[in-house]
Amino acid sequence: MYCRPVNLSSEFRNAVEKLSNGRMELMFVPAGATGRYQVNDTHLDKPLKDYARKLASLWYAARMKALNQMRSNETSSISPEDYQSRVSKLMSVVILRNKAPEWLWLAVQHISKKIPDEDRNLIKKGWDEIYRGPMGAEGFLSRAQQARAGWQEGHKQAKSKARDQAVKDYIAKHDTLDGFDMDKDYTKDYPQEDVLRGLEETVQTVESTFHAGYVWTVWVDLVCD
Repeated sequence: MYCRPVNLSSEFRNAVEKLSNGRMELMFVPAGATGRYQVNDTHLDKPLKDYARKLASLWYAARMKALNQMRSNETSSISPEDYQSRVSKLMSVVILRNKAPEWLWLAVQHISKKIPDEDRNLIKKGWDEIYRGPMGAEGFLSRAQQARAGWQEGHKQAKSKARDQAVKDYIAKHDTLDGFDMDKDYTKDYPQEDVLRGLEETVQTVESTFHAGYVWTVWVDLVCD
């Protein structure tokens, strides 16, 4: 998931844990790391949109060239008002709605065809570079397991320390633990910046830590199911 505030909130985490009975593990794409870990963005969505946009631009340029040639023709009877109306229609919803499927289909064909001198298309190249390549590196699985275990343990410690602080404050205020929710995640009210900062530093210093943990999870799910 993306590191959006709503996704990182304790309310969201608690809701996911409760609804999944603790069986769902949340993993987040590090901020600013889309280009490294999101193959759909880098090798599918972006090239698809770029090529469709290119086709649309070429189409529009060709139509504008034809209109300008028509207007500059001495025998043309096109008025300034008619010219402006025709230009406006080129970008009308009706015209674009009818042309968009064609541009998208051609864009799909473009990113699906094999790259010259390579036995793969752009999408497969992305998977090879971002996922399959790192998975073949020596020690990949052990690093993935360590990264995953360390991340889980770190968040467990952060939740435990936050709950301990919440307990102390609650007792100081109410002189009892009656009504205190022991299952709630209190890290939002009592941020454990020292613990979480350590986790962030680990992710930053160990190459592909998050990446390895994510792919290892997917790999284990595929193999074990």
